[in-house]
Amino acid sequence: MKRHPSGLLILAVAAVPTCAPVATATQTMQEGPPPQMAPATEKPPSDAWITTKVKAALVTAADVPGMDIRVETQRGTVMLSGHVPTQEQADRAVVTARRIDGVQSVDSSALIIGDASAGH
Repeated sequence: MKRHPSGLLILAVAAVPTCAPVATATQTMQEGPPPQMAPATEKPPSDAWITTKVKAALVTAADVPGMDIRVETQRGTVMLSGHVPTQEQADRAVVTARRIDGVQSVDSSALIIGDASAGH
């Protein structure tokens, strides 16, 4: 069975139109104005997110016994509790917590200053 050379030509011509619409669609998309994006609405950080960030900051802060400080957050108010050896460390813990995005206030009234084992 012999093939006619024009059969190959017909296949080549038939394949060309299928490529042309792709190029046209691409050109149309690039020529038009950029699509309008909806404005981003910023949600305040959740209490759980704030608690996680404060705890991480306390654990990694220099001269703050972050593992000994408990952190709870309610409506952006961070409550610190636990034992810290010195007032300076308590103050650094408060400053560290205040630096976290979303923190409205810090309550450190439950932090006990001094040696945790002294009462035992």
